[in-house]
Amino acid sequence: HSAPAVYNGCLYVLDYNEIKRQEQLRCFNLETGAEIWRRAYKLKMKRNHGFSRTVPAIANNTVVSFGPLCHIMALDATTGYLKWTKDLVKEYGSKVPFWYGGQCPYIDGNTVVLAPAGTDKLLIGLDLETGKELWSTPNRSKIIMSHSSVMPMTFNGRKMYVYCGIGGMVGIAADGPDLGQILWQTNAFKASVIAPSPLVFNDGRIYMTAGYGAGSITFQLSETDGKFSVAAVNQLQAKEGLASEQQTPIHDKDKVFII
Repeated sequence: HSAPAVYNGCLYVLDYNEIKRQEQLRCFNLETGAEIWRRAYKLKMKRNHGFSRTVPAIANNTVVSFGPLCHIMALDATTGYLKWTKDLVKEYGSKVPFWYGGQCPYIDGNTVVLAPAGTDKLLIGLDLETGKELWSTPNRSKIIMSHSSVMPMTFNGRKMYVYCGIGGMVGIAADGPDLGQILWQTNAFKASVIAPSPLVFNDGRIYMTAGYGAGSITFQLSETDGKFSVAAVNQLQAKEGLASEQQTPIHDKDKVFII
């Protein structure tokens, strides 16, 4: 289920080697298909609708991967040199989602933004070069990791990160003195399995969908004197409107495309 990322004439993809029982991040020449380097680590897994599921994130010549058992690697994109690693299960108490981790890392400037949804921390910001934790969001509502990814959003000039886990959706401050703090939160979307990521619109709407009969829901953000609130404005059962089990919808001009 993993997809490739392209950067500076190279293609990067996560790939599980069943014979060697290794999770490996591989770098290929985009023009010729020749493998340039691979970085692998031992990982004992059983096939569960495949293995690797995520797309690497790349910025400032650093590629970051999110493995199926929630291992994070940051490598030099040119050489494959290992810069740092994180084990979200061991370090944050994350629970590996059923069918393995599906969250794609997000890089904002020089910060890697992840949602470990662990024992104490919901979101974290890590230094891209060193892996040092720069900020974190308390997980007071005990939201559990989904297959969904963190999405950026700007509303009324305020940058935020939107994440939908099992048990709630949150908007997290992406800058300012309250960086990492929760700006708004809702538990109105009660899907038991969440793979698509939130689809955000410039007018403050957020569209969320999931499979297994969850259907879809549209939220509307509001802001008064710097305080944010969120309300569900439209909710449809799967048989009533658009819904997706795995893929995140795409917004282009005045249309939304969904599988």
